[in-house]
Amino acid sequence: MRGKILTTLFAMTLFLSYGDLVGAQGSSTSHAAEHIDACVLLLPSEISTVVHLPVDTGISRDAGSQPDGTYDSTCFWFVKTKEAPTVDPQAPLGGRSFVILHVIRWPAGSGLAHVFLDAFYQASLHDEIPGKPSPRALGDDALWWGDGLAVTRGDVGFGISVFPSASPHARPGIREEQLTRNILKKLDERAASVHRSGER
Repeated sequence: MRGKILTTLFAMTLFLSYGDLVGAQGSSTSHAAEHIDACVLLLPSEISTVVHLPVDTGISRDAGSQPDGTYDSTCFWFVKTKEAPTVDPQAPLGGRSFVILHVIRWPAGSGLAHVFLDAFYQASLHDEIPGKPSPRALGDDALWWGDGLAVTRGDVGFGISVFPSASPHARPGIREEQLTRNILKKLDERAASVHRSGER
């Protein structure tokens, strides 16, 4: 599983690999995907509105251009909690509160963004994720997988998680859904801008 999407220092298994699945399908691309920056898809103020606490500036941990033609970008934001975090070596990032966004862009027109969600369904069959994928009505396609929300829009797939994930006052995934709407808005605005530029 290529889920270690942060640096070695912050390594954690959050989002599973889509790379092996793409390779198994024999996917090939003649061109590379455009750069995408996960950190510009969410503002700290947007996250603060959802988690009701201050949030640090996003920290980028991009993997960059990949051999399969995708561009891989990750950003995480630490949440400034009122109490000192409970140290838990088994929890992501030792129990600190944070939001993480993992974004993959496929080459334009490749039609491969669905691979991102396909990987979660495959992982569920092998008990590699904490929950059975549950479809959500967001983007082109979306699912909740127990610890996060996976979404596709056009040639982009992304996963968003808020930790700690426990949210007794709301149904699981509601915070991720709220953040996803902000992400989708920016992706759609960018796509519309590129379309207008191409018409000139």
